[in-house]
Amino acid sequence: MVTKTPDIQIMSNGQVFPLWRYRKTDAEPQGGIFDEVEVPEGYVVEDNILDETLVAYRECYGDDRIEKDDIFYYVYGILHHPAYKSKYRNDLRKGLPRIPKAPKFWCFAEAGKKLGHLHVNYSELPGCPLKQQHSVLFDPDNDEHYRFEKLKMTVKDDDTVEIRVNEHLTLTDIPWRALDYVVNGKSGLGWIVDRYRIHKDTKQGSGIVNDANKLFDDPRDFIKLVEQVVQVSVESVDIIESLPPEFEPPETG
Repeated sequence: MVTKTPDIQIMSNGQVFPLWRYRKTDAEPQGGIFDEVEVPEGYVVEDNILDETLVAYRECYGDDRIEKDDIFYYVYGILHHPAYKSKYRNDLRKGLPRIPKAPKFWCFAEAGKKLGHLHVNYSELPGCPLKQQHSVLFDPDNDEHYRFEKLKMTVKDDDTVEIRVNEHLTLTDIPWRALDYVVNGKSGLGWIVDRYRIHKDTKQGSGIVNDANKLFDDPRDFIKLVEQVVQVSVESVDIIESLPPEFEPPETG
């Protein structure tokens, strides 16, 4: 989930399901839930959830409190349900997801809202404090001792994870549950280790070195990022595990 209009490369040319869309018009932008949305001049923002959909959900659950935003977060909750993803795994690989009307609408809507808040605001989280293992020569005042080199993640025998940042610093005792939240086939920590690892281009022969240390004004901010990803991963798993087991309406007949 993102708060900005993404480009087509956000996730391997993935599809986007926006909460609203922009339509070119001479009319004045409407208010409502879009009051805080920055609308380009000459456009009007429209809700991407149809009125008919809102009526259908209210009738299904007999609840006029349901709003379009609730439906949006409900869908986000359903898409995280492990049994839903498992049952429709093959279908989800080939086509658009079909969203069932689960018996407990609000459980999914509230869980989806919590997940959405975590995923778009992860950079504002305090992070999960991690233990640090230092070499004898480690100097806490030396910036170089915080810069990552060949990042390596290892699962330990005690069901924890550690990430080797460089020869002087290793992050240890990372809870195993942090690996259980998977995005596009890989855990959040897996993405960090894979994407931030320093590497030199040899395939094209350019010799260009991709050093992601340059993305951080303070090299200690990388440690903060890892702690934030651990927090968002563990809390996401907790929310997902709290979802009701039933994600489809009961069979009738």
